[in-house]
Amino acid sequence: MLRATSRSCSRSPRSAALAWLLSLVAACSAAAARADESWRALYRDDGIDLSERDVEGRALPDLRGEVEIPADAYEILAVILDVPAQPKWMWNCRESRVLASESDSAQLVYQVLRAPWPAKDRDVVLHGEARVIEAGRLRVNFASQEDASMPPVAGRVRMAQLEGEFELVALDLTQTRVSYTMIADPGGILPLVFRRAALRESVFDTLVGLRRRVSETHGQYAHVAAHWRARGAAAR
Repeated sequence: MLRATSRSCSRSPRSAALAWLLSLVAACSAAAARADESWRALYRDDGIDLSERDVEGRALPDLRGEVEIPADAYEILAVILDVPAQPKWMWNCRESRVLASESDSAQLVYQVLRAPWPAKDRDVVLHGEARVIEAGRLRVNFASQEDASMPPVAGRVRMAQLEGEFELVALDLTQTRVSYTMIADPGGILPLVFRRAALRESVFDTLVGLRRRVSETHGQYAHVAAHWRARGAAAR
């Protein structure tokens, strides 16, 4: 008759290794869950979920907006990458132009953001890069940086910080989940409460504008979408 082994009995090296691996996976899962829990839901409106998370040492929080757009992920990516057309959908974007192209996926961009009177318009130099993470999962990262070819302009405030990403996840061929995360400090002497409200508005309105622009331009970016779709197929 078989009896259960005592808890004091030593385990085999294989079972010990398996137990260690399982505990490591559990710890990583718990850490990921805690990181996700750090996002605080603000509201849901017009199909868009807005949340924020506080970061130690920073006065302004990270912002994240999420929405599902009824379009192909590669078509949405093509809309985002059309830099000169960004003022047509991006929140308060007065001007957007390419300063330099490193490749078909990485560019240096100059943007001007409209500010309400009496505040001055903001401007920023961004390094942006698009990537295929895996088939049907795409990412556009951007981060502000100094650039000698575009020094500060009189009458405008150079943003102290602007960085973030668009992540596109294809749910199927005609539906995509878009997450837009942003970290920003508009600089200047604007009151903190005003800056916080402006950041929330910028994330929400940018996603509203992107959804509208994708609908308006359906089929116009077919060649760009096909180029990135081929990259996605190669990533399988």
